[in-house]
Amino acid sequence: MRHSPNSVVAVGAALLACAQTPNDFRVHPSRECQTAAQLRAPSDAGGPHMSRTLWRIHECPEQAGAIVAELMISARSEQDTAAVQEATSLAQYVHDARVLAAALAVALDSGATLAARLGALRALLWAKAPGHPYYSLSTLVAPPACVRPRCFSSYTGHFYRGGPVAGDTTRWPAFGRPMPAGYVTQIDSAAAQLENEGRSPESLRHAARHVRMFPPDPELEGR
Repeated sequence: MRHSPNSVVAVGAALLACAQTPNDFRVHPSRECQTAAQLRAPSDAGGPHMSRTLWRIHECPEQAGAIVAELMISARSEQDTAAVQEATSLAQYVHDARVLAAALAVALDSGATLAARLGALRALLWAKAPGHPYYSLSTLVAPPACVRPRCFSSYTGHFYRGGPVAGDTTRWPAFGRPMPAGYVTQIDSAAAQLENEGRSPESLRHAARHVRMFPPDPELEGR
């Protein structure tokens, strides 16, 4: 029985795909995880069920935690909201004590810009419940759409208002430096402090209330 050239090529491609091993997706921390630009660099070679950015952070959580924390601190004086959104966007992917400390420091710093403080509050919300799609900082100053007990969060996917987002197969966050015990209480206490500060801008108080009311991820208990 003779096979056409096209069928032979198709079978060969299928065999190559089946032959892939987890090592085919490995990231080299010393080469690919040293800067924010490297973590964000576009690539067609994503890991299993993940974008290349998320896969790099998954493979390099120690380096990613340090980079994201530094980005948070560096944005302290940034006035441009879009720049802050970009600088703090990777915080949704990494659960790390250094990111938590940086976000708390900036959020409570009255000398930081309003945009920077809102970016830090968004990072604190993500520390409580990774994976929620708060792409715009303006979402934080609107009334909370996700409060107990109407919704819950799961770091094994996006769960919003009681159900997974169709087609979501991501697995996050990546775990860097362990969070301190009681970190959710620490976040909520900082949010309550900002919420009750009469001198704070109204938008900051709204955002702080949003963070405080947002339910923590039950799957992260003890992490």
